[in-house]
Amino acid sequence: MATGCLMYHEVERPGRPLAGADPGYVRYVVGESRFVEQLSWMDAAGLRGVSVAEACRGGFDAPGQVAITFDDGCETDWVVAAPHLAAHGFGATFYVVSRWIGRPGFLNIAQLRALSDAGFDVGSHSATHAFLSDLSDEALRRELFDSKRELEGMLGKPVLAFSCPGGRWSRQVADTAREAGYETVATSRIGANGPAADRFALARCAVLRDTPARNFEAFCRGRGLAGQQLRDHALAAAKVVLGNRVYTTLRDAALRRA
Repeated sequence: MATGCLMYHEVERPGRPLAGADPGYVRYVVGESRFVEQLSWMDAAGLRGVSVAEACRGGFDAPGQVAITFDDGCETDWVVAAPHLAAHGFGATFYVVSRWIGRPGFLNIAQLRALSDAGFDVGSHSATHAFLSDLSDEALRRELFDSKRELEGMLGKPVLAFSCPGGRWSRQVADTAREAGYETVATSRIGANGPAADRFALARCAVLRDTPARNFEAFCRGRGLAGQQLRDHALAAAKVVLGNRVYTTLRDAALRRA
């Protein structure tokens, strides 16, 4: 048995400006009504949303659980997502960019603390959202160590979960995270996690603005992902060949033409 792991970003509420406007960002934004539909489907299907930490404690083997995660630390994590999750009794892990706290569209310190006090798990999404595979050893350590220290200072409790900005994972990132004191590292590699999963290279499935219901259901159940995994491998190879900057430029240009 394997546990599905969902990766969300911002949840859009009508009338609220988004935290970002470029096409590469907007495609990861899910509307509030769609988000509510997805949670309701999970509930009706007998599935339960949990944090990454809770999934780990169960060895990624507890029946009916789905790990729910959010990247970036948008203000809608607290304003929109958290109330809907709580209404279903679901947990989640919110990965926050520590130096984006207080920026327009992102959580402020009071909201971050409220999210944690409400029982949700807060993890790090680095200090500045740098692509970690582009960094020197020293810069990589700053992104992981500084963000952990900064978030722990705000929350007054340990921050043990980390997710890689843009999914740029490497074994060096995993080793540095372990050294910094994190207990898990989440990637953007499509897949589910089972008892033998590497906790410093956890798979997740990105829920996009246009993710079909059938794909969402497959993500939750951790099954039927082969076709999407092939696409994921091809994109990962393109990032390596082109480099992060060129890949991002070409992707955004293609999305604008779509």
